[in-house]
Amino acid sequence: MRFPRLRLRLPRPSFEWLGGAINRTTVLYGLFTLVLFLVFLVVNFPHDVLVRRVVSRLNLSPLALDFNSAGFAWHKGYELRGLRLSAAAAPEAAPLLECTTLDVRPLLAGLLRGQLSGLTWQGELYGGSAGGQWTITSNGGAGQVDFAQLDLGRYRPLTAYLEEGQLGGQVAGSFSVQLGGGEQRSAQVAGELTVNRPGLIGARIAGIKLPDLQFAQAKGQLNLKGERLELQEVRLSGDQLSVSLSGQMTFREPLGSSALNLRITFEQSAATPTEIKALLALIPRPANARPDAPITLAGTLAAPQVR
Repeated sequence: MRFPRLRLRLPRPSFEWLGGAINRTTVLYGLFTLVLFLVFLVVNFPHDVLVRRVVSRLNLSPLALDFNSAGFAWHKGYELRGLRLSAAAAPEAAPLLECTTLDVRPLLAGLLRGQLSGLTWQGELYGGSAGGQWTITSNGGAGQVDFAQLDLGRYRPLTAYLEEGQLGGQVAGSFSVQLGGGEQRSAQVAGELTVNRPGLIGARIAGIKLPDLQFAQAKGQLNLKGERLELQEVRLSGDQLSVSLSGQMTFREPLGSSALNLRITFEQSAATPTEIKALLALIPRPANARPDAPITLAGTLAAPQVR
């Protein structure tokens, strides 16, 4: 006995409604929503917490790095405000470096390869500007630092010695930096420094009133290798007085125990004030030595000795 074959037609869903729903307007609205979501995510992301965590992992001993706030600055990268670089052993002392703002962003060439190959930065400090680039290598890194129009009178580690008076000068320079193995002793810094119109006006240091002193320009080459700083062809030129300086300084901790080995020459002129001549006459010199004979400054930074 054969049973009749039953044929049931299964319903076939129609997707024609989907084609009508997915039109240009819907796609554009979806993309707009996605972009808007990403923008709000970037804006509300805790960038300050992220940057502080990265900075806390940096080994900058014997220095300490801090800042007031950090935020995402779009094409500028990350913007750090109120940045301070201080000696870790003396956090209450004036910072060695202060930046009003510092913009840091990674190199685009490295990001396209999925790597952090280097950084570029641009900052505002002491009334001037500074910028540079750092390339990361397997055993350290190398970079360049350029700065211009820095107001010497705003540099607190120097002005802290002044009980009264003003320190002036506009600083510019360019330095190359190399660091191997992540050790400070392997650091090498070389470059040229120029200070236009440096001078002291109405200054009093340690209770001693200093005569006004103004130079036209100070210029020199500096070379730092590890803990040793070499001063080459450093010269302060002016109508009142000219000074030539060369030698070495070996940095130690604390900073006041750093060793000095400097050779200094003072060149007076007809315009040299009587007060400056009297002050230079107090410098101990060998018998029958010329007034412009070079002197040697030895000892330490805290207790220098004239020879």
